[in-house]
Amino acid sequence: MLIKVIERVRALYDKEASKLLTGTSLDFFLYEFGGTMDEDALQKFVTLDDFDFMHAIKRWSQSGDKVLTLLCQGILDRKLLRIKLQAEPFIKELVQQKLQQTCQKLGIGEEEASYFVFTGEAVNTMYKTSDERINILFKDNSVKDISEVDNALIHKTLSSTVKKFYICYYE
Repeated sequence: MLIKVIERVRALYDKEASKLLTGTSLDFFLYEFGGTMDEDALQKFVTLDDFDFMHAIKRWSQSGDKVLTLLCQGILDRKLLRIKLQAEPFIKELVQQKLQQTCQKLGIGEEEASYFVFTGEAVNTMYKTSDERINILFKDNSVKDISEVDNALIHKTLSSTVKKFYICYYE
């Protein structure tokens, strides 16, 4: 939801710049940052924290833009989008159905509803043998990497990638 809030703020910025400014370093990264992390940008970055984002969300919840207000109020009130995970991508008909339901419930168009209904994929590798080392010390004082241990509790698929598809939607 936070990503969708940021996307909406950026989409609205030209029209409602004064209402969207937060007075924090967040403004620099939302509206001015050109992608180069120079000394000035680095100094602004290290001052950012969750309070800056919460301040911005509280401010934006009063923006007057229905989509931005609903997203921010949802975060503030802990009324988050629903999420479903599954092994295969979601069918387009389901996504379209969720979009139409959101349009109806909120009285908004499909483009605006896309901030509340979206799909993606989450990829997770529990153990990357190239990046990490987890060593296990045995009773005989020998040490082995976890991927070398032959144990039913430590399965060989420990380092395999798990991919799940998700849909987020308004309810």
